Amino acid sequence: MDKVLNITAARARLTRLVQEAFLERKRILIGKHGVPMAALLPIAEYEELLQDLEDLRDMQEAEAEYRRTGGKKLEEVVKTLRGRR
Repeated sequence: MDKVLNITAARARLTRLVQEAFLERKRILIGKHGVPMAALLPIAEYEELLQDLEDLRDMQEAEAEYRRTGGKKLEEVVKTLRGRR
């Protein structure tokens, strides 16, 4: 597990911590009494996590739709996709 930096220390070094996260791609946990409360991470990693979460939700919705409807025939899917062009 990553080391947890206490809030007071993080506040005093915030500019440097942001630089470390961005330039060195470090993840920094910030907490109280050793208990993590927040994380500082590179923006690219944050955006990847958001995209992964969105993709996972889309897959879950697609699976739920498939279970409800029993799916579609390949011909129907191809016809739908061609109609989007």
